[in-house]
Amino acid sequence: MKKQIRILLVIILVFVPLFTTKSGTYRHDTHIEKYLEIAIQDEFNCVGQVFKVRDKGLSSMSNSVDNRDRLSVGSCILIDSLHILSAAHCFIGEKTKDTVIHYNGLKVKTYITTSRFLIKPSNFSFFVMNQMVSAKKIICHPNYLKNNSCDIAIILLKKPIHGGSTIFLNRTPNELHDTVTGVGFGVSGMANEIAQVKNYSLKLAGQNIVDSIGGATVNGISTKLYADFDYPDERSGCNRIGDSKALELEYGLSGGDSGGPLFRRKNACLELVGIAAGTEMTVENLLEDGYYCTNMSWTRISSLYNWIKGYL
Repeated sequence: MKKQIRILLVIILVFVPLFTTKSGTYRHDTHIEKYLEIAIQDEFNCVGQVFKVRDKGLSSMSNSVDNRDRLSVGSCILIDSLHILSAAHCFIGEKTKDTVIHYNGLKVKTYITTSRFLIKPSNFSFFVMNQMVSAKKIICHPNYLKNNSCDIAIILLKKPIHGGSTIFLNRTPNELHDTVTGVGFGVSGMANEIAQVKNYSLKLAGQNIVDSIGGATVNGISTKLYADFDYPDERSGCNRIGDSKALELEYGLSGGDSGGPLFRRKNACLELVGIAAGTEMTVENLLEDGYYCTNMSWTRISSLYNWIKGYL
């Protein structure tokens, strides 16, 4: 049964974005303006959106700067004038086979992935610093296609974007228990109101504590940072990992945040420590607590620093 529950939840997370359109979910007792105020700070002007050419048959609901032929598939960060970082899964296509699972007496139609492939760069565009730019080349980490680890991609742009804030890549693997700030675009809304998580294309920022580190390793260094979206009243059944006390601007990843940056402030410098990779929760938690209690993961920059710098 637990396996079926997890499968069903993945379906929800994948398809909700298509109907409402993954910025973030925020505390129900804190006004969204506080999250928006952080996101518009100049130091985050390098955060952008990833768009894919709209496939035939997809919903025509607006979710892009120009919604006639583009569908937003994630967030990204400009790390220098010619390079962007995002999540590898934003650029991967899948060949699938239909199947049906059973949950609480219900039949749920879903699919099984049979193979995966890198989509051509010409299918994507990137909206950063009020400019829509194209990719010359997309480089996914080789481990992602092998075993789903190292969910990160480097995008080489066809033309440079100037004027972005200076981005320092973290190379020191000491992020545990740090206060971090995530920024992204996508669906947003109060965490306890599932049906209302639908505002799209808002640039939203929020904070979490790095609760755990794990995942596959590269050169002996774990490649994932983890945090959970703590409930404001510290309810014991909700906290998954780390301290149960919620930050004032605690927030959760949502559909469209994939590829978005995670920062920490260290020695007066803003460092990029992670790239948004995904979320995990049970159906029970979703129904009882909304988007609170979500476990979130980011690809750890310090573990892949040398790989990234090798392409810059």
